[in-house]
Amino acid sequence: MLGEGGTPLQRLEEAVREFQARDERRVDAKGLRSAIDALEGEFAGEVSATQQSGDHLAFGMASAVGWLSRSCGMSENSVSDRLCVGRHLESL
Repeated sequence: MLGEGGTPLQRLEEAVREFQARDERRVDAKGLRSAIDALEGEFAGEVSATQQSGDHLAFGMASAVGWLSRSCGMSENSVSDRLCVGRHLESL
């Protein structure tokens, strides 16, 4: 684990596990959707940066879409959608 308490992503993953293990199943749907959308925005920005950096080439993949699809277990259409969002995040 990097640093005391782990990385921000590790802490988020732990918070998600804690949230999923909660006893009270009902939550504010609007608040939950807002949190999901914020994380989708983070993901879109990250995959866009990955595509721009050419990281996929180091793994022998000609396209970032194919590499991210395989790495993240997503369809290529879903990855393409996130890449498009990532390119337009600042204007959204």
